[in-house]
Amino acid sequence: MSIKRYILTPISLIFLAETILFAQEPDFFLPGNVIPNLETPSDQEVHFDITSEPIVDINIDAVGLIPSGVSGFPNDLWASSKVETIREKISNLDPNMIPAALELFFILLLAEAKPPWDSSGEGKLFLSRVDKLIEYGALEQANELMERSGGVGNEFDTRRFDIALLTDTEHVPCSGIKSKAIKAPSFSHQIYCFVRLGEWKNAVLVFEAAKTIGDFTPQEEQIVTIFLFPELALSIGNQEFDKLTPLFFRMLKDSGFYNYHQNIKPSLAYHLKSSSPEWRTRIESLEKLVRSNSLPFETMLVAYTESKPPSIDGVWERVRVVQALEKAIASQNTLEIKDLFLQGFSLMEDVGLSVHYTEYFVPRVLPHIIEFGRIAPSYYFPAILYDFTVEEIELMAPSNREENLLYALRTGDLAKATPSTPLEQGIISGLTKTSSPKDALSNMAIKGKFGEALLDILSILQDVNQASPNEIGRAIAGLTSLGLQQTAREVAIQILVIKHEKLNR
Repeated sequence: MSIKRYILTPISLIFLAETILFAQEPDFFLPGNVIPNLETPSDQEVHFDITSEPIVDINIDAVGLIPSGVSGFPNDLWASSKVETIREKISNLDPNMIPAALELFFILLLAEAKPPWDSSGEGKLFLSRVDKLIEYGALEQANELMERSGGVGNEFDTRRFDIALLTDTEHVPCSGIKSKAIKAPSFSHQIYCFVRLGEWKNAVLVFEAAKTIGDFTPQEEQIVTIFLFPELALSIGNQEFDKLTPLFFRMLKDSGFYNYHQNIKPSLAYHLKSSSPEWRTRIESLEKLVRSNSLPFETMLVAYTESKPPSIDGVWERVRVVQALEKAIASQNTLEIKDLFLQGFSLMEDVGLSVHYTEYFVPRVLPHIIEFGRIAPSYYFPAILYDFTVEEIELMAPSNREENLLYALRTGDLAKATPSTPLEQGIISGLTKTSSPKDALSNMAIKGKFGEALLDILSILQDVNQASPNEIGRAIAGLTSLGLQQTAREVAIQILVIKHEKLNR
């Protein structure tokens, strides 16, 4: 099983986690801040018994789901770095990285490793990793990581509640709040649960108390007001709120006042992928989650084939082409397959999904894009993104210099590679030459800061369209110096194909 399968499959994560730590599973929600305990009806009260045992003698910052024997990373990847330095670098990375780099980042977030030397054991680095997984919409992975931690306190409770809100399991912590078995992380959480459980009067009492002590920011107070008094929302007007947390997102959405826009964070898109009544919203939410590496491409296709697209622009053009391609594959219509496959690749490249697209469709269209025993020239660049088996790789036999370079990267035989552009030269140099000890990335790795060096490499790769050939070559060299040659070659292939597509439009 590949690392990608470990990243995307929750069952695999459970299996890995159980090989790492042996402790009693923590309950979903644990006591947090002191919140007013208001009287609740006794009839049909839900009892939520909590029993939890923290993992003994384990620094929470060390908890992970992928052991070093599987990740390929050293167990001391964080050991020589400072907690705050790593947290800041993790926070600054966004999901616009090319897929190979993004996959590497996920492994880093999920890796089991020794904690940084200055870790207090409170789980600050652990929570930063969980926050990034939630931000990227990797809710299953974040939840598995939280379950392994045994962490207690308001910071952990808030993340558990965030995950519950986005995965439609908020009834678990809310039932615990009603039965007084657990305490809510904040007044806003308690208000949400009281309303959800039908205790509107208690919710209003908490709201008034929170306003009295100044617990809300102006935006938070406005959102809670909309949630409690929807009729007043009309006077507030139609507006967009900034930096919505999962809780305030759900308050607006549950009240019918959430305004969807394409720049929605993957974390919120996770909830909309199945809950939105709008087909387009569900599709675009799934596209965002596939692009952030949180869901496999196949999950998006289910929504793509749900109905007939109403028009032929934007997302509907992608839907139309994919539906037609599926139909052509089913009927084995070679001419249509060849035409539609290239159309789909171009359309998917526009939204950053071309790599995922080729990984899924190349094996299915392969017999139709072969001419004279090899991949036809028009299909070479899309097809090279697929990781061919040893038996299949000869289908990619090159016919010109550009193809020869890509073939060398795919096979790992770089001796025959002939780079000509600055970007190609930087890539080949990074793959074949030892980094200078003066280079910061190399120096960091030498000093035992493997994880920190990898985060700096990923910061270069998060926008390859803006990075210079020299910087890309430096990132490739950094991956090579860390012993990640295969990933370095995969990154190089994806960069060259993406650049080629943009130049030839």
